[in-house]
Amino acid sequence: MTILDILSKEHALFHKIIARIDAATSRDEPTARLEIERALLVLLPALARHEAIEMEVFKRPSRAEGPETAKIAATIASQHKEILALHRDILEILRLGGKYDFSRLKSLTAELCQKLRGHFYMEESRLWPRRRAALPAARRRAVGQRAGQNVADLEREISRNWDLVSDYVKSA
Repeated sequence: MTILDILSKEHALFHKIIARIDAATSRDEPTARLEIERALLVLLPALARHEAIEMEVFKRPSRAEGPETAKIAATIASQHKEILALHRDILEILRLGGKYDFSRLKSLTAELCQKLRGHFYMEESRLWPRRRAALPAARRRAVGQRAGQNVADLEREISRNWDLVSDYVKSA
């Protein structure tokens, strides 16, 4: 499996969580609130791990990649900052323990999901093809092995977090 296959698998994990959030928004408010909170409790920690995996794979761009790749990488870095700001805003709301304006949480969550979709698309369609060609074979193998393990860990973490939030909701 190539690095890009591994990263695509990782993005697919996020798309599943986003789909759950999308489905929850059409439900009645108490159900939507519960489902969105649960999904965010899984999504937000996973985003931090996602960032670490990407930094591992893309931390050393090559000069051979050229200025266009640098421009794309700068756009993606800017997207990371926007996503992180939304992440923080959502965490602040969740810390209020249910005593918040649900429409605000729903709006921020929708914006986060939209930005994540755009971010994933930009990476997959513009950055990854350029980086694939620029990574030397030995680095592709070494990084691929580490990224594969990190994505497998992320997959287990997401599954474990779904179980935890499900158990928590059942006991509440």
